[in-house]
Amino acid sequence: MSTRKNADPIHIPFSWLHDSIKNDPNAQFAEGVTIVAMGARTIAEILQMQQVDQGAIDGGNAEVRTLLSASDINALSGLLVHSLKNIAVAAEERLDQLYFAVRGEEKA
Repeated sequence: MSTRKNADPIHIPFSWLHDSIKNDPNAQFAEGVTIVAMGARTIAEILQMQQVDQGAIDGGNAEVRTLLSASDINALSGLLVHSLKNIAVAAEERLDQLYFAVRGEEKA
């Protein structure tokens, strides 16, 4: 059995943040919003393409096939809603933190 000689991680997660702001809570929040928004946009684009394909099929175009099943659409829609809900909750919490920080108080 071989062991690694150094303790460097095998995988370093990607970050949008420059090293100088990696520990800034506002930068971390903005990065999280960016990641969730990009994912939500991708899901919305996939669902929109599905609707276009379905419209072509409904219009009689026999050459078009849909990419997603009804189950797939439901799963992606649920993921989209859940992602947007989570980012809204995180934004509300961050706003509360900022509000209390400005007032010099801690959130109860």
